[in-house]
Order: sequence, then C-alpha cells, then structure tokens
Amino acid sequence: MILGMIMYFSAAWMYCGKMLRFGTAPSPATWLPWAVMAIINALSFQVMRGDAISTIGVWSAVLLNDGVFLFALVKGKFSKMQPLDYILLAIVLISIVTWKAAGSASYANLVLQVGIFISIVPTWIKAWHKPSSEPAIPWLIWGMSYVPALIVMIIDWKGWPSLVLPINAMTIQLIVAGIVLARSKVR
Repeated sequence: MILGMIMYFSAAWMYCGKMLRFGTAPSPATWLPWAVMAIINALSFQVMRGDAISTIGVWSAVLLNDGVFLFALVKGKFSKMQPLDYILLAIVLISIVTWKAAGSASYANLVLQVGIFISIVPTWIKAWHKPSSEPAIPWLIWGMSYVPALIVMIIDWKGWPSLVLPINAMTIQLIVAGIVLARSKVR
C-alpha cells in the first residue's frame, strides 16, 4: 500500500508540474466529479471493507485527487461546467441515496465506479484529439499505483466488490496513458 501511495503522490506531483510548465488543462468533467466522488468513494469503500488499513491508499488518493483539483483551480485552466459535470454529480447523489436506502456501502461504491468510469471519458476524448494535452507518464504511474491495492484486496479477500475500485481506477488511468502514447506516435 505504501508503494502505491508513493506512486500516486509522484504522479500527482508530475501532473501539477506539467500544469505549471506546459499549461496542461485538466478536464473539469473528470476532475470536479473526482474531487467530490473520491470522498464518498473512500467512505463507502472503508465501510464495505470494514477496516481503515486496507483503505489507506484510497484515502491518500482522495487527498491527492482533491489536491490536484484545487491546484488546477488556482493555477490551471478549467472551463465552465458542462452537462456531463452535472450528470456525474447526480451519480454521486444517487450513490448516497443508494447507500442510505439499501443500507449497503457496497452498492453505493459500485454506483460510484460507474460515475468514475464515465467521468474519464472527456479526458480520453481530449487525449485522443490532442495527445499533447495530457502527460502520459503521470497517468501510467497513477494506473500502476493501484496494483499494490489490488494485491492487498486479493490477499485480504472480502468479496468481489472490493476488486472493482482498484480495477476500475487502474484501467481508466492506463487507458489515458495508452491513448496519449499511441496517438503521439501516430501524429
């Protein structure tokens, strides 16, 4: 878990550096919902897992995601909110209602995984059309930072819902890196 946290921090540091040096403009449709979803995601994941130790990596991701969002808000360039931003924020509310109505943190967390997956689509599209808009290395490191969490979830097995978050997070972030790397070579 510590290795994953170090990787996540390193990627956030690099990403913020790219924002300052090269004017990388994060997609608000990705980062704004992540800033909000990350908190509910971590809470529901911790309740679902039943312990704080296996979720420490998720909580560090909350701090870093929200830190990158705030850094981009202050130092970066965000466009105004789009309809997708509101849809994703509605998914957060749906997950909270699901958690309360069903009494299940697992259901709430699974609903959030759908929102997290949808929220990356604008970044994929931006990276596809303009690969230079996203730095590949931070996304690659962010994706790989979930491998230690995935290993912990398998070793400390508490059911398949525990695997969805690290697999989802790893996949969506590696896809950003893959798009940037593949499209950079094409052009």
